[in-house]
Amino acid sequence: MEPLPLFFYIFSLTVSAIMATYLLRHLLFTIWSLAHRKPRNHKRALKWRPKVTILIPAHNEEKVIGQLLKRLIKLSYKGAYNILVVNDASKDKTGEIAEKISASTQKPHISIIHRAHGGNGKPHALNEALAHATGEILIFFDADYLPRRDLIQQLLRGFTRPDVAAVQGYIEVRNHTRALISKVVRLERLAGYRISQHARGELRLMPQLGGTVMAVRRQVLGELSGFNPEALAEDTDLTLRVILRGHRVHYALEARSSEEAVEGMRAYWRQRHRWALGHMQCALRYSLKVLRSRLSPRVKLDTLLCLGVYFVPLLVGLSWILSGLGVILGFPMPTWTLSLSALSIFSAVGNFAPIFEIIAGAALERAHRAILRLPLIPAMYVVNVVICAKALMDLALRRRYRWAHTEHNGAALKWRTRASQ
Repeated sequence: MEPLPLFFYIFSLTVSAIMATYLLRHLLFTIWSLAHRKPRNHKRALKWRPKVTILIPAHNEEKVIGQLLKRLIKLSYKGAYNILVVNDASKDKTGEIAEKISASTQKPHISIIHRAHGGNGKPHALNEALAHATGEILIFFDADYLPRRDLIQQLLRGFTRPDVAAVQGYIEVRNHTRALISKVVRLERLAGYRISQHARGELRLMPQLGGTVMAVRRQVLGELSGFNPEALAEDTDLTLRVILRGHRVHYALEARSSEEAVEGMRAYWRQRHRWALGHMQCALRYSLKVLRSRLSPRVKLDTLLCLGVYFVPLLVGLSWILSGLGVILGFPMPTWTLSLSALSIFSAVGNFAPIFEIIAGAALERAHRAILRLPLIPAMYVVNVVICAKALMDLALRRRYRWAHTEHNGAALKWRTRASQ
């Protein structure tokens, strides 16, 4: 047999080290979340009642915009709040539905901005709306979300520290029984929002803004000149700009809202491709700035690992290819190189969240039946390897990307969860 080339050894050790780092990180988050099931001071009295503006960018959302607005006007917040809908060049009845509900509702006041030439992404629509927002705190929703009635109070509790500039809430999937894809998304949300985000928030690392169910101080957004119109992942971009400016992001586990997850493979592909491409853009744009920043070493490490998450499937896919070539070419594989395969399997069973995070998240949310759907995860991870490879190719070739709008079908299923009504 031919001796194993030095490149194989170096690559194997490098990938194994990277995967081991992610593995230890996820293990830490899982153990912490299981040991600290409730966030600190989540039930403390809320004495601060600032004016709040809720902003909703909506492009062709006639199937969902009505149910969101009807839920928002019933929120239990005792302070002043208003709603601002951005009808982003919709070609359906989104604007008509919003206008009809606005005309029939006096409090809270609902305003609609009609953009005749839009549809080019959330950042553009939101930046236009910021000039009309009057609230001290701005809360952002995608049109397919349904929040709990106490959501504003729960988000505001995250602003008790003056250095907190933004608060991210918890996202649940309400249509998880309708399709295989939405079942997979639910598993991802259980791991990501119940375990990873919660632990990162409690450990004061870098909880990530999700672009929806999030609250931001209007003053801070003004200092940052709003959203980056060139960012495909405007939420990740905003997260990085916030923390690099010296502010903090807080995660509010009890600020809950349900979403309508994508149900078809085409919609899943388009959505995840945009996420992967946008996240990679942020990694290239901010990684060096993070290293040079005054962030603590542990926050720097967590931030860099977060920025690199969409590159991990590429390393796994490449390791599979090289391992196959090694077998075909007859290279001997020492025992220690099996660590590469073992850690690759860890990633393959975890679609950006390892299996133990999913199980822990399901257990904490009492979603025990969700665990039965774990066999779906390995197959979807292979799909994500291909998606990330396509995103990297598009980024390298500097292909022009047109914002891919996620279509919703208005699956208003019965959502059984405490305090949802």
